[in-house]
Amino acid sequence: MSIKGDVLAQYLGHGDPALADYYPAWLDNMADDATVEGSLLDGAVQGAEAVRSIVVAIRSLYDRQEHKFAGPCGENDDPATIVAQLKTAGVRFRNEIVSGPGGQQILVEDPCGNVMELFQPA
Repeated sequence: MSIKGDVLAQYLGHGDPALADYYPAWLDNMADDATVEGSLLDGAVQGAEAVRSIVVAIRSLYDRQEHKFAGPCGENDDPATIVAQLKTAGVRFRNEIVSGPGGQQILVEDPCGNVMELFQPA
């Protein structure tokens, strides 16, 4: 993992034009009994069409932002080593590494205070 140089976060730079009209295929392949729950909904909705409408509405809130999945962190897949390197470079974290049955995660802040999750599956 490289933390050298002046790197501009993807959403502050130019997005990948190939992702401009991205539409997740799974939205059209949900089961009829799909369910989504949320505190904003103050409840739940059930059914493929209802869930699809919620996901599409939520997506519209983020249309103006560019997102990029960074993927694997190079050859080093040890979260503790990566976090130590980032802390040495002055990166701020919201918590310590949390380990659970699904893997390890930690919340990191970018220079603007936006929170991102670093996740290593089990």
